[in-house]
Order: sequence, then C-alpha cells, then structure tokens
Amino acid sequence: MSIKVLVLAGGFSEEREVSLASARAISESLTRLGYDLKVIDAASGQSLLDEQGKYLYEKSSDSSSIIALKPRRSMALTHALENPQYADTDLVFIALHGGA
Repeated sequence: MSIKVLVLAGGFSEEREVSLASARAISESLTRLGYDLKVIDAASGQSLLDEQGKYLYEKSSDSSSIIALKPRRSMALTHALENPQYADTDLVFIALHGGA
C-alpha cells in the first residue's frame, strides 16, 4: 500500500505561478518515488492532474495558468476536499506561496 499524498497548489496570491511550478516538481518527484498522488488548485478546487495522473500545468511565457484561473467561490477548496476521493489522504503537502 502506498502513502496517499494531497498537494495544495496555485491559490490567488501573486506567487501563483511559483506555486504551480513547485507543485509540478513535487508531483514529478513523488510520483517517481511511488506515492499515490492528488493535486488541487487552492483557488478553484479543481484537480491539477489529468486522468492518467500527469500534471496539467506547463510553464509558459504567456502565463496560461492565470488565464485558466476561474475561481468558483471563496469556499471552492473546502467543498473540493469534501469529495470522497480525498477522504483517505495520509499526508497533505502545502505548495502554496505568498499570501497576505
């Protein structure tokens, strides 16, 4: 049985891009080490992994992650975490940067 890790990334701060890049590196490393991984954007509550478990965000000069950010409501992350797929998480890795 592998350890189930949830990575929190993105968010609303000016450091969103840094957080997404950090989460990508974290995701690649933890996947390579055999962890069962899930990654959530703290701003939207949406998964940052595709169906195959590959990290969706690609670093680009056009800052596509900001364009893709469509926050649903202030409690998006809280509501996302109520999803049963996260109920058996063993560890949360916080990859958020910045904030007030």
